[in-house]
Amino acid sequence: MLQLLTVFVLLSLSELVLLIMFLNLHWGLTLFWVLMSGLAGVWFIRRQGNNVMAEMRRAVAEDRLPADVMIEAFLVLLAGSLLIAPGIITDVIGVTILVKPFRRHYRRYFVDWLKRRFRITSIRFGDRSEIVEGEVVGTAKENRANGKAPEFIDPPDDVQVLPQQERSRWQ
Repeated sequence: MLQLLTVFVLLSLSELVLLIMFLNLHWGLTLFWVLMSGLAGVWFIRRQGNNVMAEMRRAVAEDRLPADVMIEAFLVLLAGSLLIAPGIITDVIGVTILVKPFRRHYRRYFVDWLKRRFRITSIRFGDRSEIVEGEVVGTAKENRANGKAPEFIDPPDDVQVLPQQERSRWQ
């Protein structure tokens, strides 16, 4: 949390210094830049947001999990928000997120961050090659003792928890 606060403060100070420098050069152009980047941010959020929502609907209609589309939606919202925020550094970062080739790099970084942040556990059911991902929150016994879960039926005999080595193949 301290790192995020430090980045936010340093970014804000850098933006302020740059805006003051540009105001000293040409105040009208600086004001125009700030207003146009804000309007462009709103426009991009609406335009690309609608495209991403249409893709999400298409993925759900085709019975596909729209996880990639949801990440795209988050990145578009982040880019538009950065464009709306007054400043030159945030505008440059926002524009690079909106450019598809750069967005792939940002998406890869974001997915890697998610993988480091959250643990993924896989369970295999029977002979099928399908993988069901989930995370153990607590044991059924603990949950029943705390009154948080109903009685569970024991899982079938063919349920097998994958060893760590095999799990890494599917991630």
